[in-house]
Amino acid sequence: MQDDKELKSKIIKSRYDLTESEVYDDDDYDEFEDWEVGYDLLEKKDYKALLRYRERRAERYSDDSDALYHLGEAYVLNGEFEKAIQLISVHHEQEPDNPNFIHIILDALFALGKSENGFKWINKPKVLRMGREILNKCYDNYFTR
Repeated sequence: MQDDKELKSKIIKSRYDLTESEVYDDDDYDEFEDWEVGYDLLEKKDYKALLRYRERRAERYSDDSDALYHLGEAYVLNGEFEKAIQLISVHHEQEPDNPNFIHIILDALFALGKSENGFKWINKPKVLRMGREILNKCYDNYFTR
């Protein structure tokens, strides 16, 4: 007969039962869909843990555009705007039309109080700005349904 410790070691844990070290520091954390842990941390607004998780993923999958995009997003959510621009700008040069990279760069620029003109683009995106009249109509339309 197996003892309790041996039985417990054979049980697959739910991602909700894992400790932080098991999720973020263990090399064998890929038991779940890749997006699940990140989504859970986003939902909890635990941006520091999200950054640690996404740094590990980007390190492990350094050629994966999505992993790099998600790391850039984590930098933005943690207020590390310059770091996000620095990371993504290198990859923007390789994939200048990648909308995820463009989005992260724009988010970081705007958070720094800059415009899209504050970056050396390969293909400069066109940024449309809505005036107060359009914003008010959208607001009124949404809340008067």
